[in-house]
Amino acid sequence: MKHHTENERQPRGAKTEHKAQKENTHKGRMDDRAELKPGARDGITRSVFSTHSPELLYCSSWDKDVRVYDTEKSTLRGHATVGSPVLDIAVDKGTLSVFCGCLDGSVVEIDGAAMEERTIGKHLGGVKGVAQVESRVFATGGWDKKFCLWDARAQSAQSVFDLPKKVYSIDAACEMVVVGMAERAVYLFDVRRLDRPYQKRESSLRSQTRSVRLFHDAGGFVTSSIDGRVSVDYIDDAQTPRCYAFKCHWETITQNSERVALVHPVHALCLDAAGQLATGGGDGKVYLWNIHTKKRVSEFMRYPSSISSLCFSGDSSRLAVASSYCFEEGEKEHGPDQVYIQQIHK
Repeated sequence: MKHHTENERQPRGAKTEHKAQKENTHKGRMDDRAELKPGARDGITRSVFSTHSPELLYCSSWDKDVRVYDTEKSTLRGHATVGSPVLDIAVDKGTLSVFCGCLDGSVVEIDGAAMEERTIGKHLGGVKGVAQVESRVFATGGWDKKFCLWDARAQSAQSVFDLPKKVYSIDAACEMVVVGMAERAVYLFDVRRLDRPYQKRESSLRSQTRSVRLFHDAGGFVTSSIDGRVSVDYIDDAQTPRCYAFKCHWETITQNSERVALVHPVHALCLDAAGQLATGGGDGKVYLWNIHTKKRVSEFMRYPSSISSLCFSGDSSRLAVASSYCFEEGEKEHGPDQVYIQQIHK
């Protein structure tokens, strides 16, 4: 969390920093959300809806568990415990399998029906990003500065690429993978040709990357930072004039008789096929934006703690929200690590 005075000059990137409009913003109510119980015993790292069984939601956490909830009944369907905290997961599109990236570097598959686990391979450092490429094929990125492509039917990585920095976040769509790294490095890979990155970029945001997410058609990607900003970038160079960035998860407070901006990190992003973007921050707030019109369309009542993960349901009528303290302010008392299902009204 950072403080800026109102008159402080903000860093300027190569793209336009857009002030998102807020007309006709819908405000969600507390009764629009359902809490999934029991919650995690430690920080929640990811929540992902299943495309195979749309009512199922998979959640990973630092307590070494992967839980699966029935969101229609708001009940716990089952859980599996692995040998290390789970930093990220991806749910297989064609089966109930879950691919996990763990703190000890393990890459694990969990059979979502039997909730049994097996180790597929290993990084030399924590696996911070996991993304589904196609059924039984997924990508991982780690703190060992490796990008790997895996086929779950094999016991080793099919491709390994050395990266310049450790990985903070990855995402995949339409055979494209985006990798967000330390020191604002961003690589794009075409999985059909992994001899070199498709593109090498530097984030236009001036602070550390927290999350990256691809458009569903892989035409562009969204990046968030610890400094309360989000950028929208297009992959085709001809679309560069359409790129922009905007501030979000900023609050104005009075401190020592001076109005200052309280800036929260944007920990979580998710996109749907229509271009609706959800952002979640260290302020416990969740906002919905239209990336095409550059407008904020919804905001929801504050959650008990930081927002660590977001995921739209397949029809975008619901949003899985992980409220779980992300230690922006160090050790302190905080709310429970809990997942909610937020209803979205069109």
